[in-house]
Amino acid sequence: MTTPSRHRLHPLSPLFGIAAQLRGFILPAAVVFFAARSGPWDIWLLWAAIPLSLAAVYRYFTMRYSFADEEMIVTSGALFKNERHIRYARIQNIETVRNPFHRLFGVAEVRIETAGASEQEARLRVLSLDAVEELRRHVFDGKRRAGVEAGSGATEAADAHARAESRTLLRLRLRDIVAFGLIDNRGLIVVAAAWGLLWELDLLDFFDEQSSSLIRSLWNSMAGTGGGFESWTFAHFLRHSLILAGGLVALVVVVRILSVAWAVFRLWGFTLELIGGELRSSSGLFTRVHGTIPLQRIQLVTVDESPLQRRFGRVSVRVQTAGGEENKAATREWLAPILPRALADRLLGDVLPGLAPGEIDWQPVGAHARWRLWREWLWVTLVAALVASLIADALGIGVLLALTTYAWFAARGQARGYGYALGTEHLSFRTGWLWKHTSTARHEKVQVVSMHRSPFDRRWRMASLAADTAGGGAHRINIPYLNQDTARDLFDRLRETASRTRFRW
Repeated sequence: MTTPSRHRLHPLSPLFGIAAQLRGFILPAAVVFFAARSGPWDIWLLWAAIPLSLAAVYRYFTMRYSFADEEMIVTSGALFKNERHIRYARIQNIETVRNPFHRLFGVAEVRIETAGASEQEARLRVLSLDAVEELRRHVFDGKRRAGVEAGSGATEAADAHARAESRTLLRLRLRDIVAFGLIDNRGLIVVAAAWGLLWELDLLDFFDEQSSSLIRSLWNSMAGTGGGFESWTFAHFLRHSLILAGGLVALVVVVRILSVAWAVFRLWGFTLELIGGELRSSSGLFTRVHGTIPLQRIQLVTVDESPLQRRFGRVSVRVQTAGGEENKAATREWLAPILPRALADRLLGDVLPGLAPGEIDWQPVGAHARWRLWREWLWVTLVAALVASLIADALGIGVLLALTTYAWFAARGQARGYGYALGTEHLSFRTGWLWKHTSTARHEKVQVVSMHRSPFDRRWRMASLAADTAGGGAHRINIPYLNQDTARDLFDRLRETASRTRFRW
């Protein structure tokens, strides 16, 4: 074994470390500064920034990293030393972040994630671009020596072919990004943040008075009170209704504009490439984020389709990997934030070799699923109708009729939306009526297969079946409302298939 050489961070690391520490300090400081216009707050804020700056300088002088034959070693600390050994074979993602200042000085922040970890294993702030490429080369060579990329039993020729392959799978155009912004509703986050800031600064009193006056006027015009029915004519009602409707329309327009701006800011220049068995993505207008995910680390692939996406003929594709940071940004879980529906099958075939989405033989769930779902909806309907009847009997009857009709169509749509397919190499599961989700996992990624029967399942002679992978996520393979015999047969087949395959991270 060769003695690993120790590397320092880039000499500009203290400056970027100080900036990163102060970034989370700016907004609270601004609120305090503007809320308290008098007093020595500016001096106290300056003193509070000094420990943060010293911590960044201390981290630069005490952090080192080195490359051994099978692992990367990261050390930090002087009095209390911390030494991490990160095996190349377990590294699943090397992400680089470059904002305009990073690009100006030719450096990048590097984040390393491994399989099974709930947080980043290492964050190197910052490295030169040559050092980043050296790190990638060491990791790739170490994984190749461990046989991670080629897999057990693969030939050297196949490994060489995988390393030589380089293809662009997806490149988003401006109109695609605009469509994503219109479909996605991230503008509400910006509006909520701005509203919270204005509330902290006590700047919402005027808006509260105006909105309260408008609502009172509209209520008086509807009820004929406040100044007599003669003073609240239909013209008054129409005028106040138009003002309220105009405000709502303006809010929707502002939210959509902010959503498009957010999409352009985060997804500008988005590209997804397949390079040597790894998926590499890059995006960002000012801050460029580069992510790397080995194909072998992908546990589950999910295709999402909302009503607006169907209207635009678009879908989005997400992947779940083993471990990874729990609270990572949303853009990092998207393999394809948006793409035409016709191109989704080809992308899935590239990510999951051997999968032909157009040829999947979907099987429905049990025939009684619709009735069970309708009964579940009826409980919600009865509670809502009871609450409405406390206000007015006619309102309760109207709510009961409307929700009962909706419950029938919703139960039928949900039952039709459920489906599963067990192929020779993959297990697929779909769900949803208005918002549809389709997830697929390779048999070798399945860790646990379980069958559950609730008291209601036993009453209907049904069961649910779950197949868990090492990745987390909101949409899992959990097939409900299966006939009891079908669930048992599927459970036995899945267990046998999973036992014949060798699990790989």
